Amino acid sequence: MTLETAAAIDGFEQVDVADRQIDGPSPGQSLRLRLYSRGDSRDLRPCLLWIHGGGYILGCPEMDEQLLCRKADELGCLVVAVDYRL
Repeated sequence: MTLETAAAIDGFEQVDVADRQIDGPSPGQSLRLRLYSRGDSRDLRPCLLWIHGGGYILGCPEMDEQLLCRKADELGCLVVAVDYRL
């Protein structure tokens, strides 16, 4: 999902969505994080770590996109969704 697509989610135009890569558990392996935050705040704020469902068999952060946008908007926190290795 692109930033433009995420912005089009009904009612959440003010929520910024961005992907970041961090070092993973093994050399040469990266881990993707999907970040959701209200665009009106760059100050320090609480963080919600989201680990998607799927029983370690299937799933990705995007499957909860609307819920995560709502949490970032309503709570005013940074939501970090981990795209963990299945």
